[in-house]
Amino acid sequence: MPAVHMPRMRPGAAVLTLCLLAAPLRAATVDSVYAALRLPELLTVMQEEGGQMSQTLAREYLEGDGGTGWAAMVDKIYDADRMNALMRSGFREELSDLPPEALTRLEVFFTEGAGQEIVALEIEGRRAFLDPEVEDTAEARAETLEVDAPERHAAINDYIAANDLVEMNVSGALNANLHFYQGLVDGGAFAMAEEEMLREVWSQEAATREESQVWLMAYLTFAYAPLDLADIHAYADLSKTAAGQAMNRALFAGFETLYNEIYHDLGLAVSFQMTGEDL
Repeated sequence: MPAVHMPRMRPGAAVLTLCLLAAPLRAATVDSVYAALRLPELLTVMQEEGGQMSQTLAREYLEGDGGTGWAAMVDKIYDADRMNALMRSGFREELSDLPPEALTRLEVFFTEGAGQEIVALEIEGRRAFLDPEVEDTAEARAETLEVDAPERHAAINDYIAANDLVEMNVSGALNANLHFYQGLVDGGAFAMAEEEMLREVWSQEAATREESQVWLMAYLTFAYAPLDLADIHAYADLSKTAAGQAMNRALFAGFETLYNEIYHDLGLAVSFQMTGEDL
């Protein structure tokens, strides 16, 4: 599935239904694609990422770990059922008009052979990246991939380009940052006009783009290391089809819904923690 990355928060800067009239069979097919991508399992890894990020937020904004009140707020924000509901809403809406045969093609690809292995490797890679040392090592390896394995480097770049991953990640990250600022302001601890928020967010665009490019190549190089080159090409080829493009849009729609809500609530939580209120 397309790799989605939210850049790390930096000191001093904020960080990120299927139509009810649809036929039951159609809904089940959309849900089966969701299940084939093992998105609920991926979201459990994102919960852990959120826990790590919340510690960064506490150090930057709360002068410590935030205490039990902060931990309770973070647990509420990253509730597994809530995350799945948010992710599903964006995912379902984007795929609701896809023809049944296209949905079937996606489901078959991700439940058999290389597609099934790809999903597993992506989740394992994301979980491994919870360790900063693993991520640093992967970044160092990715820097030499073009020289060490030019065909693999080209194949991964082809996959990134087919899904427009850099632009989609940058857009998602900047939108999430904006929602974080809005949460800070909505919570009452900060005062900032919309124009100021937008100006601050856009000032992060270049750094966000560079970080997304580095992370994507490092993550995909690491995750796809066991794959044959032909399997990476097959995945990129699927991404270029109408079904693959629709799935890419659905995933990013789901992640946008999820991250925007989470980052707004994190901003609220920081603001409420500073003013002594509960989320």
